Amino acid sequence: MSWQILLPDLRAACEAAAEGRTPALDAVPTALRTWTAGLLAEAQSARRTAELDRWLAESVTGGRLLTERPLDPARDTVATARRLTVRLSAERTGPLLTAVPQAFHGTVNDTLLTALALAVGDWAARHGRPADGLTVELEGHGREQDLVQGADLTRTVGWLTSVYPLRLTADAYDARAVVAGTQDAGAALKEIKERIRGVPDGGIGAGLLRYANAATAGLFDPEDRPEILWNYLGRQTAARESAWGPAGESDALAVGPEPDAPLAYPLQVDAEVEHGPDGPELAASFLWAGDALSQDTVAQLADGWTAALDALAAWAAGGDTGGHTPSDLDLLDLDQNQITMLEEMWRAQQ
Repeated sequence: MSWQILLPDLRAACEAAAEGRTPALDAVPTALRTWTAGLLAEAQSARRTAELDRWLAESVTGGRLLTERPLDPARDTVATARRLTVRLSAERTGPLLTAVPQAFHGTVNDTLLTALALAVGDWAARHGRPADGLTVELEGHGREQDLVQGADLTRTVGWLTSVYPLRLTADAYDARAVVAGTQDAGAALKEIKERIRGVPDGGIGAGLLRYANAATAGLFDPEDRPEILWNYLGRQTAARESAWGPAGESDALAVGPEPDAPLAYPLQVDAEVEHGPDGPELAASFLWAGDALSQDTVAQLADGWTAALDALAAWAAGGDTGGHTPSDLDLLDLDQNQITMLEEMWRAQQ
């Protein structure tokens, strides 16, 4: 997010200097200090404390699903982390960016997160483990500027990331059946979409109540954290062939965390859409604690995720069960079953 501000500024300044002009950059409407002070005040507000019961309930993970033991900060460190990267071709990526989100009026992140829930549920069922109540930690950009009156973060540089837990129970679908193609995938997509839509203000209240409000922070169990962190980084817009895009040798300057830094999650999944030779390609990095999770488990989850993505794409291509969900119709008090019934009646009349 910060590079989207810094890079155009750097380019404008360099071009101005090359032409003998004094660089004149746009003003920063809201400084980082101002935003931080606003968040500290927001953490004490009535609308945030009203969310306390919700976030306390979401934060109870119900035990470990993927691992046999909690992370050990001395043992599960950056040095012991392992990484697996998967990439989908432009042909397989295309429907995930267009046809699938359009079919259920959702987003790309809804689709990718649904596939993760399906992959974990399928893995758990095949290994005899209960996946009911799976909780995933979601990472967001944290730039919910409407929370602070008058805030404008379009030119605010900083790591404003928010993190919040989200329970992904399977009420309306069977993960194994969806991945196998024997059950309609629309139910899974719509259920996960509604759970995400039900998160207030991008989930920023979870962190504010857990870390920035002294009266509520102690109510959260610091040891009870989800096993999976999910982060969708969006679509990469900087083309490498651009004069102001990343240089081919830029990786040589990358700075990583210290080897003995403890890992916060047994498994972290970072997904983004990158430029490929034939068009946009979906790539995901599975980073895991090498001593707490086996490579075979992570490989099965990664394979399950891509298989679930293909199942969702096939659903969008061949089905007529797409449609709206309650959050799309906020002026009407209809549940999913009522909406589905009305849509089926409408289709029958066409």
